[in-house]
Amino acid sequence: MGKLPPPYIGPAIATKVLLNSEVWEGYSIIHLDTGSSGSLDDIGSSNIKKIRRLILSYVRLCRILFEKNLDLVLAPVSQSTFGFLKDSIYILLLIVTKTRYIVQVRGSEFGIWYGSRPYMLRIYIKFVVGNAAAGLVLSESLKNIFNGLICGSQVYVAPNGMDYALKNERALGAVMHVLTIANIVPRKGVEDVIVAISMLQKKYSRNIRYVCGGGWASSSFKSEIMEIIVTTGVDISLAGIVAGAKKDELLENSDIYIFAPRKPEGMPWSIIEAMAAGLPIITTDMGAISDCVVHNINGIIVLPGDPQAIANAVEYLYLNPVVRAEMGRESRKLYEQKYTEKSMIEAYIRCFDSILA
Repeated sequence: MGKLPPPYIGPAIATKVLLNSEVWEGYSIIHLDTGSSGSLDDIGSSNIKKIRRLILSYVRLCRILFEKNLDLVLAPVSQSTFGFLKDSIYILLLIVTKTRYIVQVRGSEFGIWYGSRPYMLRIYIKFVVGNAAAGLVLSESLKNIFNGLICGSQVYVAPNGMDYALKNERALGAVMHVLTIANIVPRKGVEDVIVAISMLQKKYSRNIRYVCGGGWASSSFKSEIMEIIVTTGVDISLAGIVAGAKKDELLENSDIYIFAPRKPEGMPWSIIEAMAAGLPIITTDMGAISDCVVHNINGIIVLPGDPQAIANAVEYLYLNPVVRAEMGRESRKLYEQKYTEKSMIEAYIRCFDSILA
């Protein structure tokens, strides 16, 4: 079970990669699309169309359970109260039909969210999650989000992974091209990067150029960002939503990648892409990011919400092109070791094989 794009958010991208993979030898996969939002600004809202889609997906699951003898179901759950309650109905249907399932969390906030819920809701969450055959998370550092719900030995790890045909070698020139690709929402910290780049452009003129690609979460936040751009005088190219060849071109023509979220993340696909492109990465220690970006090895980790720290990191990489190139090579090396599609699918298969053995 899982959402498919659009919108292009982490869980939907992961589902698409899983379904399109050719590595599923010995497995027959049935997919139920649980998505109900067609765009970024549709996420979190409620309307008749979304409710209808949701009800139809419950009906489709009932039909699948009636017609198929399923060995195992991968059931993603949300880290918000409304989202979890919606997802839990799928799982209740699995419990009633005695179908084994894995609870998957694709973020890092589940444990904190669970611990802060009212007592009766925690009891319900424990029932829904605790009846799972196993839990699945994005990294070893996130296995503790199921503490008190699923035995640690039954929590498995499957990092994000995808194959990218990206050039990952680049010449060192006088101009350094900086890139961010992310859905432009308040929690992603894009405003901090803009302020940081504006500081450096005052010092190094046009030798540091910045491109930011991504869709806007709302018109109000877009207005906030545009005001920051005008106030700081930053020279920025807003690329909008980028995908396919356009995204590849941006990654291949950049020298460093910045993604500096202020709030917890899972394992951002944008960072995996930057690693595949052989880019040094400036980021914050949120969720599973530090599993991908090792401080002073393939990037620099800074404190969230700190434009000056971002500026310092960018300046260091600008003034030290040899270090920049070496970090980029380390990014590519780490990507090839851990974050290809084959690596991800093999992690899922290890989990499934262990449970079904």
